[in-house]
Amino acid sequence: MQIPLYDLRKLEEIAKGNKQFVDKMIQLFIDETPKSVAELKSAYENGDYEKVKSIAHRIKPSIEILGIAVLKDEINVIKAHIAELKSSDHIGKWTFKLDTLVNDVVASLKNRE
Repeated sequence: MQIPLYDLRKLEEIAKGNKQFVDKMIQLFIDETPKSVAELKSAYENGDYEKVKSIAHRIKPSIEILGIAVLKDEINVIKAHIAELKSSDHIGKWTFKLDTLVNDVVASLKNRE
């Protein structure tokens, strides 16, 4: 069984029927999250691990509110393990996977009904 890319139930619950709010939050994710992930990747490539952790922390709430289960684990791993994995290429692999998944989610959100 394939896990859905996102689940808007939590966002819809928060919005209490305000479709404009839901649309605004989705558009904000589409506009800002890919930029944040690019910033995260750049920070990783430059060895700025505190910035990587900070950016991961910043994008985590939108991932949770939009019910993006496929990203939740990736962002938690990056946040939790950045200190101990600084010299490892694992964070690089996770940032690449995060980037790919964000692009998939953005494309899916853009094409939702």
